[in-house]
Amino acid sequence: MATEQAKQAKAPCNHPKLGPIWVNVHSEDDISKLPSRILKSTDRPRVAVTREYLIILARFLDPDEHVPKTLYDRKDCPEAQFIKLLRARKDAGLKKRGEGDRAKRDYILKFGMHDINDDNNEDLIWRRIKVSGGMKLSVFQDKILNSFIDIMHMPFNGFSFLDDKKYTIANVLPEVGAVLGCTYDLGDKFAHNITVEEILPTDQYSGKTEILAGRWLCPSEDSKGNHIMQELVDDHYAGEEIDPTGFANSMNYRNDMKNWSTWKFDPEEFDIDEARQRLQFALRSKRSVNSSAKSFMSNLTFGLPGQNPFSRLQETVATTPDPVEFAICKGCGKPDDLMRCSRCKGSWYYGKECQKEQWKKHRRAGCAEPKL
Repeated sequence: MATEQAKQAKAPCNHPKLGPIWVNVHSEDDISKLPSRILKSTDRPRVAVTREYLIILARFLDPDEHVPKTLYDRKDCPEAQFIKLLRARKDAGLKKRGEGDRAKRDYILKFGMHDINDDNNEDLIWRRIKVSGGMKLSVFQDKILNSFIDIMHMPFNGFSFLDDKKYTIANVLPEVGAVLGCTYDLGDKFAHNITVEEILPTDQYSGKTEILAGRWLCPSEDSKGNHIMQELVDDHYAGEEIDPTGFANSMNYRNDMKNWSTWKFDPEEFDIDEARQRLQFALRSKRSVNSSAKSFMSNLTFGLPGQNPFSRLQETVATTPDPVEFAICKGCGKPDDLMRCSRCKGSWYYGKECQKEQWKKHRRAGCAEPKL
C-alpha cells in the first residue's frame, strides 16, 4: 500500500476536466468544496493540512452531502486517498531519516501540558525525564507516559495512523528543540508537548529511564481537558480556594489519600520520590493490549465514573512475555542489552544487578516455572 501511494505521489492522475491531480475522482462527484491542494499537481500535498482536513470532514458530516459516500462505495474517496498519501510520505520520511547513533543516546525530554502557564507565562505542569532514544514509541506511551487511549473516541481523532510499534524516540525526535504532540484521553483531550531539551553524547549513554524533575500536580481524571485545568490555575493565582473534592475522588488521586479529614490539597505540590515510585510500578507492569478497549467499572448512583469513589479504570493486559523488540528492563527501563528471567521466562532485565534489586517484588508478583 505504501509503495503504491509513493508511486502515486510521483505520478499524479490525469483527470479529464481538471488535468493532473493527486487523487482519483469520480466523474459525477462535485469536488468544488475540496481544497485545491489535494487535487492539483502544482500544489504538492504537505503534512500540515489541519485547516484543509476540517473542510474534508465538513463535506462528510453535512447531512445533505450523500454523493461522495454513494459514488465511491467501498473505494477510497478523494479525501481518504489524500490522507493516506500523506501517511505514506510521512512513513517513508521517517524510515529514510532512521535513528543514526541516537538510538544509543539518552534523551532529556520535557513532558508538559500545552498552554497551561503561570503568572510569568512559563510552563506550569511538566515532568522532565531521561530515556533511551532507542525506546519504541509504543513502549514509551504504555510504560513511561502511561497514557490512557480511549478507543471509543478514535474515529474522532484522525482518519489514518502510523504504527507506533515501528518507530523509536530517535526516529521522531531527531534533534534538540524537536516537539512531539501527545494527547492523554482522547475524550477529554489533555494536550501535551514532548520537547527535546538535550541529547547526551554516546559515551554518556546508560539507557535507563529516570524522572529528573517536575512541577505542580497533574489534573484529576475526567476533568474535561486543558481549559478546565487552566481555569483552576487562574483561580489559584487569584487567591481563590480550589475545591479539592474533584481531585480527592478521582481515580488517579483517591488512593493517595491517607486520611480524608486531615488531607491538605496543594496544587503546587510535586513529590519526586512518589513520582519515581510510580515509574517503578509502571516499569514492572504488564504491557497493555492496544486492540482491546479500556473500560470504567463503577456504581453509577454515585455520579460520573471519574469522580466516583468506587470507580476504577480497567484495561486488558498481555499474559504472554514481551517480545524482545518491545521489552524494557523491569528495573531501570533500558530497552537494549537485556536478559530474560531464567525461571519464568516472562521478565526482562539489564543484567543481574537490576534483577537482584527487583527480585523480591518479582517473586511476589508470581515468578514461577512456565507451564508447557
